Amino acid sequence: MNRGEGTRVLAVGIDAAEPAFVRELIERGEMPVLKGLLGRGAWLRVESGARVGSGSVWPTFVTGTDAAEHGIYGEWGWRPETMSLGRYSGEGLRPFWETLAAGADGLLVGVLDVPFGPLVGLTRGFEISEWGAHDTLEGRTEF
Repeated sequence: MNRGEGTRVLAVGIDAAEPAFVRELIERGEMPVLKGLLGRGAWLRVESGARVGSGSVWPTFVTGTDAAEHGIYGEWGWRPETMSLGRYSGEGLRPFWETLAAGADGLLVGVLDVPFGPLVGLTRGFEISEWGAHDTLEGRTEF
């Protein structure tokens, strides 16, 4: 990708929405902002690699890689060090926006409430986590 002055990246994740219904609303003109964004961008689907539950969807969105690479297949995972199950915490994931911000172009990045998305300490832009989240990792809003 040739990034030039004024290049913008906006990734919008719509959680728990039926894609065909959202498309229908867009086509009927009931979601004009999404229609405008779609006209200048792309619609991509992130699917659960496990086909059972949705625990791998947000880690897949966050990293831009599939579950086989990031290793998160569900909300609960095996912890060999304690021989028990533990809830997914987001630790160890490298979000795509960290790569964008750290790249040679040093893009200005804003991250607003990505479920299960860890804060990475951006030096330019902003990060807000767990603002109205239905699933919490830290149990409090952070920025």
